[in-house]
Amino acid sequence: MKIDGLSLKLVVDDLNKLLIGGRIEKIFQPGKFSLIIWVRNNGSSFPLLLSADPQHPCLLIAQHNLPENPANPPAFCMLLRKHLEDGRIGRLVQKSLDRIVEIQIDVKDKRNIIETKCITIELMGKHSNIIFCINQNIIDAIKHVGINQNRFRQILPGIAYSPPPHQDRINILEASPQYFVKILQQQQVPLAKAIINTGIGIGPLTAKEILWRAGLTENILPQCLDQSAIQSLIQTLENIVKSIKSAAIKPTVLLNEKEAVQGITAFPLKHIDIPNRTISFTSMNDAADFSLNQRGTHHDEKDSLKKLIGQEINKIDRKLQVIKKELADASTAEEYREQADLIMAFAHIISRGMSEISLPDLYNSKNTAEIVIQLDPQHTAIENAQRYYAKYNKFKRAQGILAGQLSASQQEKQYYESVELALDQAETIQEIKEIRQELFPAKTKVKNMSPKNESSAALPRQFYTDDGFKITVGKNNRQNDMVTFKIARPDDYWFHTKDIPGSHVILHCEGREPSEKALNSAAILASYYSKARQSANVPVDYTRRRFVKKPSGAKPGYVIYTNQNTIYITPDEKLAMSLKPKS
Repeated sequence: MKIDGLSLKLVVDDLNKLLIGGRIEKIFQPGKFSLIIWVRNNGSSFPLLLSADPQHPCLLIAQHNLPENPANPPAFCMLLRKHLEDGRIGRLVQKSLDRIVEIQIDVKDKRNIIETKCITIELMGKHSNIIFCINQNIIDAIKHVGINQNRFRQILPGIAYSPPPHQDRINILEASPQYFVKILQQQQVPLAKAIINTGIGIGPLTAKEILWRAGLTENILPQCLDQSAIQSLIQTLENIVKSIKSAAIKPTVLLNEKEAVQGITAFPLKHIDIPNRTISFTSMNDAADFSLNQRGTHHDEKDSLKKLIGQEINKIDRKLQVIKKELADASTAEEYREQADLIMAFAHIISRGMSEISLPDLYNSKNTAEIVIQLDPQHTAIENAQRYYAKYNKFKRAQGILAGQLSASQQEKQYYESVELALDQAETIQEIKEIRQELFPAKTKVKNMSPKNESSAALPRQFYTDDGFKITVGKNNRQNDMVTFKIARPDDYWFHTKDIPGSHVILHCEGREPSEKALNSAAILASYYSKARQSANVPVDYTRRRFVKKPSGAKPGYVIYTNQNTIYITPDEKLAMSLKPKS
């Protein structure tokens, strides 16, 4: 959530309108640094999401893609449940325009006396934190900060809470624009930087917009402003402050060329004239929620896993090149045997001391060519022949070993390509977690990948044809094994793209013979949920499930099959999505 303090103030205003007086129903901790507090107010339940994730700290009511909750709540979550469930939201208070918000919660004790307890969230990049306090004493925090990490400010249970050092900057909503500009003129840096340094809660995007509206450039020095420039800047600040105070705002998200969020402001960005780079929202919370989901934590997890998988594939490609070169060298084994045979056939004319000899090539069909054979002058003809036979046997053995290594490496590459495909198609954090779990036994180097505390598995995709046949599609290799060997019956039809990574697709027959349309629909889904999604005339193999076997010790998702037919199909997204059950 790339948001400055000024825009955060408007998020807090939105939250106060919805949550004040609301009762805390449940508290979850879906991630190491995140909380979801469900608040019931005015007949509706609101999921208040707090995150101290270094990459995506946030405070908002989540409306899309809520992270899944773990089966076993962490200790911090249990502590908050004990203290805060059934409490009432008093209000949310932002510290000046800094990125620090205190959530005040009124809780009745056993004597029915109301006590106010606080959750303070600090949205400060890598220093972000969620701290639970009673009477300004820290009960616990989602991140502990000891003296070894910060000599000046510790965040530990049992000590008094002290906010981050106060920023000696001006609150633009409280000070007059004239005073703001007067202090700004004392800065010895370019004007855009001077605005950021002078005003608390003003980010680079807001500073650029202020200067554009005032008709000023970013790099001019404050001391160089003439009177008309000063008046233009003052007037622009007055207009912006007035719109914020009167709630006449138009929250806007700025995207870059890759559609990643660059920032959020409370007003339209007139200095951006590139089409489709800005999106407007009706509330600042909506803008913040969009920003989080546009590039949420699960995308970072995807990128991290994709990078590791890419490294594995590159490593296997290098290994395959070496194996193929060695296999090419080993393919000369027959030549050594032939040369050994020739030495044995003409041993009577070969004497010790000869370094080479030209002999008729008996293996040439016309017997007209001659071949020059290198000899070791220290050995006899028989000894030289034995040396060539030894090389032949060595390369012949190597051929078998290298062929096995080549096949194993190719299968391993296909496996990682199938994982990469599943990752590309993963839509929720739970699906990404399942891929992490799958990679863990494969010894992929992914941090914190232990599957011990993972939540329940995501379900395979379900589709239905017009004539009532059910189709199940695996989302990853583990699900592929599950739908093929646990869900499917022997007479069901199994589909998979031929020699192309993709999902296992099961067409459930349930005692009926599927129609040609049902077979075609399943093939379309198999091609759509494969690496060949953007191709045409994709070959899809299908056979009865009873002809699909899993070799002993094979990786997840790897099978062998027989008695298959092949259908060539062009993936059709519209048709594939039309098979989804209507919700």
